Amino acid sequence: MKPQRLPTILILCAAPLAHADVSFYGKANISYQNTKRGIDSNSKQWELNSNASRIGIKGDIPIDDTNISAIIQVEYEVAIDDGETGNAQSLKQRDTFAGLTGSWGTVVAGQMNTATKDMSREVDLFNNLAVGDVKYYLSGENRLKNTIRYSSPRLFDHLSGSIAVVPGEDSSTNQDGPADGTTISVRYDGDGVAVGFAHDQEVNGKNVNRAIAHLEIMNIDLGILIQTSEISKPINNNDEDEEAGVLSLSYHANNKLDFKFQIGHTEIDLFNGDKQLDQIATGVDYRISKSLTAYGYSAQVTSKSSATSTSKDRTTGIGMVLRF
Repeated sequence: MKPQRLPTILILCAAPLAHADVSFYGKANISYQNTKRGIDSNSKQWELNSNASRIGIKGDIPIDDTNISAIIQVEYEVAIDDGETGNAQSLKQRDTFAGLTGSWGTVVAGQMNTATKDMSREVDLFNNLAVGDVKYYLSGENRLKNTIRYSSPRLFDHLSGSIAVVPGEDSSTNQDGPADGTTISVRYDGDGVAVGFAHDQEVNGKNVNRAIAHLEIMNIDLGILIQTSEISKPINNNDEDEEAGVLSLSYHANNKLDFKFQIGHTEIDLFNGDKQLDQIATGVDYRISKSLTAYGYSAQVTSKSSATSTSKDRTTGIGMVLRF
């Protein structure tokens, strides 16, 4: 199979936006690791992973005689390891949107992370890494198409919020027809302190409440996440209630070396039994330069249920992140 070429839109965007503030960016995250999976499959192998490496273009175009700018972002995941991100595709669309921004806030439309997913950014120390990412045991990690979102400016220097609507045109989870999903969020950012709350309603068939706190204490960063979720409209008593928490800690040994530790726990109350998911992950980051970081990590997720025996996913590996 011939690899796909860079989407034409990435090339064409640059020409009409030549007079504007346009930047090309990307991240390459490559790891080599030994992974043993026992939760959804029974396998053990060495893997070369691309870990959501991506390229993108951002544009900011001032509108004449106003204090408003038009903005655009086009971002794609790039599979550096084997050239296929899924469904035999070389590229996979990530956060891609267009909109307007001004002193009153920002409105964008397109495909993007929910505010609920973005809320976990400081707490999830192993984001995008196999078995380490919180998506392996938490609901609410959604990137949604057809999203319209308003984000407020920073109020009183510390407060911000957002509201988004997701038309139900792609939804098949509602027996009464497609449901319109909504997400709201509010956040406080102060000196060394971040506190936030986000709520998903009818998003991918679930209602999710997520609260986070992130504290910087001398050379230690402490992250806490608490979450509840439920199926928004259960069918045939197929209910599912989830309670979860994540605790992470990062120790900055010096301006180049970080040690990381993370634990997570999820309890799922199913209509036919209970299920528990537990994570423990440790790692070390070494910043070689502003753009290049080397890392090593080990992670394990354990699944226990009343219907089956205990199973585990484990991985240990090394990697590097190059940002540009």
